[in-house]
Amino acid sequence: MNGAKIIPVTNLDDSGPGSLRAALEARGPRIVVFEVAGLIRLQSNLTLIEPQVTIAGETAPAPGIVLTRGSFNIRTKDAIISHIAVYPGSTDDLAVGENRDAMSFNGSDAPGKHRQQNIVLRNVSLGWGVDENLGIQGLTSDILIERALIAQPLYRGGHPKGRRAMNLLLGNPVGRVVIAGSVLASANQRSARFTQGNRVSFVNNLIYGPGRVATHLDSSQAILNPGAIDIIGNVYVPNADTACKGSFIRIDPAFFNRQPLTSVYIQDNMSIGPRANCLQGVDRGEAGLTASPAHRLTDWSILPATAVYPEILRQVGSHPAARNPVDRRVIAGIRDNSLRIIDRESDVGGMPDIAPVRHVLRLPVSSASLGDESAVSRMKAYLCERHRLVTGGLPCSP
Repeated sequence: MNGAKIIPVTNLDDSGPGSLRAALEARGPRIVVFEVAGLIRLQSNLTLIEPQVTIAGETAPAPGIVLTRGSFNIRTKDAIISHIAVYPGSTDDLAVGENRDAMSFNGSDAPGKHRQQNIVLRNVSLGWGVDENLGIQGLTSDILIERALIAQPLYRGGHPKGRRAMNLLLGNPVGRVVIAGSVLASANQRSARFTQGNRVSFVNNLIYGPGRVATHLDSSQAILNPGAIDIIGNVYVPNADTACKGSFIRIDPAFFNRQPLTSVYIQDNMSIGPRANCLQGVDRGEAGLTASPAHRLTDWSILPATAVYPEILRQVGSHPAARNPVDRRVIAGIRDNSLRIIDRESDVGGMPDIAPVRHVLRLPVSSASLGDESAVSRMKAYLCERHRLVTGGLPCSP
């Protein structure tokens, strides 16, 4: 943070001075803060390339920033993104639909691009993706996804392959990723999908209303590195969309037959709710599984699965203390067991109007940059205070 510029977002325009796009395109270390909340209707995808950025959505007034009609593509490194909601929505353009995720990563060594690493997604809301809600591909590692709300990807949203409704994909050669304390809801598949070579901790998440497949360990065509996948303390809630007589964790039959080997540790995962018996545990039993976890978590204290639900619903997504109307509907639908897989956003009334809200930022520093350690310390304390305010008192993470 030392030396970082403070860049305020002052309007909800797609581009131009004071816009979020302009703040993301700025160069050098920076902290993006918000004088305004509401709906940003994107005219093209929003892409973050320049590294060393904190997008502090917690500084916006309630109900926070909501992006729609485009994807938020992360193509950088050394970034923190918090309290932002992205709901791109359907398209009739198949070329657009093929890659319309709510948010995507794709690290690369190509000129002008980045190996993506050291990125935190905290309290983000992602939904209405056409391909996936969140796709993580390429040379990408050291990603923390904490208390995210990832819900209702579109089943017939305009993808050239037709039916989708996919939540979260990790491709190969994606490396270290932690997904903790998050909700993955109402997707037909990929809640989440991992493959060989991934090094994953998938802990204390709620997977609500999976369709054909819930959590899937799939085989990759090419494996570059050994991997290790820990799946611990997650809760699955089957509903009317769920294909019964299966397992909530599916492991591809060839998964353990490929080299280099990816270890898998599965412990304390459970199915609950009126249709709890619809899904069983792991489809391979104990065959091929390791006896102890591969990863030690330093940023998350693992809870027993029995302690995850319903408390998790109070904690996830952007601005959970005063949610945007889309997030509010999703959380209510999980609570009363009415949330379902949807074809298009029009099935649930589309994007509602979200009136702009403005406030005066009372930053703890007088200059437009953080010039010394004292300023950095005050800014960290301010962002922590804002996080606690918009979450209803959740503690700040390191």
